[in-house]
Amino acid sequence: YDLLPFTFQERFEQLCKSNVPLSVVYGEREKLIPKHVIDKVNKILGISPEDVIILDPNNKDEIVPLTGKLHNSYVITGAGHFAHIKHARFSNKIVDNLLKQTSIL
Repeated sequence: YDLLPFTFQERFEQLCKSNVPLSVVYGEREKLIPKHVIDKVNKILGISPEDVIILDPNNKDEIVPLTGKLHNSYVITGAGHFAHIKHARFSNKIVDNLLKQTSIL
């Protein structure tokens, strides 16, 4: 246990260096986590603003793409802090994609 990092930043940096697929999911109207923090997390993960996947819950045909990338970031339009709960159809597919990506590695 002596080798485990102690701070969030150390744990996050270690996770980023691993070969583990990660997805960031947040609502467009997120108020608890500042936008600059989400942007910083995306930057650390190597996700450019152009690579953020926008999901629209008003579009009933919206699908969550399996990108094949190790790290993905999703913003759900019109959603707030509990976007992953309120829009579970997206969250469930994102987790499913993570599991598929893990099995590919």
